[in-house]
Amino acid sequence: MSAVPQAVTVGRAGRAFLSGNEAAARGAWEAGVEIAAAYPGTPSTEILETLASLPGVYAEWSSNEKVALEVALGASMTGRRALTAMKHVGLNVASDSLMTMGLVGVKAGLVIAVSDDVGFSSSQNEQDSRFWGRFVHLPVLEPADAAEAYAMTRDAFELSERYQVPVLLRLTTRVSHVKRTVATGEREALDARRHGYERDVARWIITPNHVGKRLELRAQRDTDLAKEAAQSAWNVLEPGSDLRVGFVVSGAAYHVVREAFPDAPVLKLGLSHPLPLTLAWDLDAIAEQILVVEESEPMVERELKAAGIAVHGKDVLPLQGEIGAAAIEHAVAIAEAASIGAADLPGALRVPRLLPERAGGPDAEWTAAMGAASGAVGMARPTDSPVDSREGWSLADVEKEHIRLVLARHRGNATTAARQLGISRTTLWRKLREYGLRRAKS
Repeated sequence: MSAVPQAVTVGRAGRAFLSGNEAAARGAWEAGVEIAAAYPGTPSTEILETLASLPGVYAEWSSNEKVALEVALGASMTGRRALTAMKHVGLNVASDSLMTMGLVGVKAGLVIAVSDDVGFSSSQNEQDSRFWGRFVHLPVLEPADAAEAYAMTRDAFELSERYQVPVLLRLTTRVSHVKRTVATGEREALDARRHGYERDVARWIITPNHVGKRLELRAQRDTDLAKEAAQSAWNVLEPGSDLRVGFVVSGAAYHVVREAFPDAPVLKLGLSHPLPLTLAWDLDAIAEQILVVEESEPMVERELKAAGIAVHGKDVLPLQGEIGAAAIEHAVAIAEAASIGAADLPGALRVPRLLPERAGGPDAEWTAAMGAASGAVGMARPTDSPVDSREGWSLADVEKEHIRLVLARHRGNATTAARQLGISRTTLWRKLREYGLRRAKS
């Protein structure tokens, strides 16, 4: 059925205050999209609602996400740029068709805008749609805000046609719903000469006798896309003067990293799959440590480790939900404290910034404790040794002591302590049980 248009002020070129969803829709419209099909679901719904309000676009709510994806593919096969939108669990529904699309590819540009509900504010689970890029062999674009959602969507159609492949535009709740000012342009003139279906049985009819050739073409496409990612303007190694830690980050978490560590070198991933390993190696050459900040699965972290790059990631960061500045500072503090002992440096030489200054300044007791412990990290520590022995601390020991001191600082208030640590109350309770800690009575 036809989507019901809403009144949105995105029709003319200039400057507009847009959410990430509205910006993605605007970018698609300017790129000349003619067909849009979707199934509603927060946080992706506004993409199709916005497109339905713009001229020259056929927009429909399909009966489900699989149908929406197939409508978009049919449009692409006839030379019309198309976009389909859904939330993360919707891509599961569309996955049967998606897997084959990874082999047959596309003709006109096709963009799959999927919005992941990081933090599961309106969903039955939390899952990471970047997996589909790796599983189906698709390029993945990850905007950090509405302005990038607009620009990346425009670029996605060019990328799709250049390599004849669907492009996965991976949004998250923060990107989809947070607004910012976006400089918009004009809609591209449509070329009707592109329209029309060209019969190609060996490509569009996937039977066993055709699959082998398509797999060979896909392998070559993977190689070409890896070269594209290595030189893409969306992947940038930003220099920094504070070389104690470097960051690899994508999506909305980029702005959080910049808030917490404005002077650190950052590898900002926009075209995050295929992963630009050359830039990662360049970061590894200048930073003492690397922290991978990603929402929500440790995909980039695993790929970097597989490439031989030592990184921290989900070992020190929250395993679920959106990542805030406090969580990043907490993670860097733990990783840095553990590394001091590994490098066998005196504690006085490198005291980690363990607590956010915005929350009341460095914690003198914790700084002193880490100074005393840093020289002992890496020594043999008996498993029954009390934490105050400071001998042979592992990363888990450092975190345990950090949690203990933060709880003491806040007189056992779990809500305040969890906020200070950058984790949820549920995670805090789990760690208290795991480490055998009890809250002090306030």
